[in-house]
Amino acid sequence: MLLGKIIRGALLALPIALLVAFGATDALAQDRCVSWSEARSIGLTTRFKLRPASEIKARVEAKYGGKVVSFQICQNSGRLIYKLAVFRSDGNVRFVTEPAR
Repeated sequence: MLLGKIIRGALLALPIALLVAFGATDALAQDRCVSWSEARSIGLTTRFKLRPASEIKARVEAKYGGKVVSFQICQNSGRLIYKLAVFRSDGNVRFVTEPAR
């Protein structure tokens, strides 16, 4: 189990390291995202003291009148953000970003 977490952490870090090593632009680097469950399993949520998912989910659902159907943690210009997809009661999908810290 621990070995699996270490391997997953290394696999998540590798693309970012390659982007930095080969001088990728911020536009390429900002697309690096992981799901909430992946982030928890490799310890990102505690290591970076991220805001609780339940708090963000409840606030976004109340604000946009729908249900969060996708929840990711992304690096955007050197900071961590949440990217959420909200299925609204009118049948539309709204994409929302929130600060993760």
